[in-house]
Amino acid sequence: MAEAGTSTEQRAPTALVEAASAPPLEHPPGGPVEATGIRTNLETLARLAAVGITSVYVTGFLIITLHHAQYGIAQLNPLKPRVFSAGLLFVVLCCISVVAAFGMFRIGGLWRNWLTFRSAPANSLYARLTLGFGFYYVAWFIAGMATWSLIATTKSESAHWYGVVMSVGAVFLFNITSTQVLPQLFDKRPRACTLVVFLVTLTVFISNLRFASSELFWLSVWIYITGIEGVLLYYMFEDRKFWKRAEWETALLGFLALPLVLFATDIYGTIKFSWGGAEPVPVVLHFAEKPLPWIGATTECQLLEETDHGYYVLLPGSQKKAYFVRRDLVKMIHFKSVPSGR
Repeated sequence: MAEAGTSTEQRAPTALVEAASAPPLEHPPGGPVEATGIRTNLETLARLAAVGITSVYVTGFLIITLHHAQYGIAQLNPLKPRVFSAGLLFVVLCCISVVAAFGMFRIGGLWRNWLTFRSAPANSLYARLTLGFGFYYVAWFIAGMATWSLIATTKSESAHWYGVVMSVGAVFLFNITSTQVLPQLFDKRPRACTLVVFLVTLTVFISNLRFASSELFWLSVWIYITGIEGVLLYYMFEDRKFWKRAEWETALLGFLALPLVLFATDIYGTIKFSWGGAEPVPVVLHFAEKPLPWIGATTECQLLEETDHGYYVLLPGSQKKAYFVRRDLVKMIHFKSVPSGR
């Protein structure tokens, strides 16, 4: 009996050791562990989606508020769908500009053999300046292509075709220069090459200001500024010291302020209404009674905004001064067809 008891006591610790060293039980696929991971991922995606949608909505609200402030319009319904569409349009155009600039500066491995060139490490500063000046041609090309459907131009057809031809020609010329000429001459004379590219770009800039439509010109300037700011932010945040020695939140808000204000004041109002923009819609108002002695029974104007109480319109010759017409004064609104060139 004593031997049996001793044998039992010896087997008990051995069984505990074997149980402790045994591999953990694995849950079958679709078990509690996997379900918890999927739930966590879905919650994270839901939070990111909520933050993204809120950011787009707030951006759109700021754009429309700044745009209306030019005309003295204070009323704005924050629940209108166009608030979200304005923010989404701004985000999409910003992404296009930044991606194009990243490709120009070889960030992310885009455009490896097009519109860019390699230089010696000692000349990296001049190379970045040259690419920065050359990015204007890419911005002009994107803006020129946008005029086909996105932007409503007000100048003649010749000015429109000037912008399109110049956009294609400028990119083609810079492509040849950056892939054939600069690789052979840049490292020998980096300052001279940078100066030549700057002077040529300045000449093209002045020519576009003089002959192209203002809508196309300001859109190209906005794309250029947005893309270059995206590149600068990338280099700033790539430097880990910047996170410690600077208030990066202030820098980020400062960089975002200029594209946002410029878009709201000079770009948003030229984008067609069908694309979510705020291009004034030509209409003819038929009044139930004359609102003013010098206004007839019918008046041609441009509709800026409609509210529950009336309409904000632009009369001929008052491009930056809006007039409010009460809804009860209007008997009928005739929406005129937009010319094909616009």
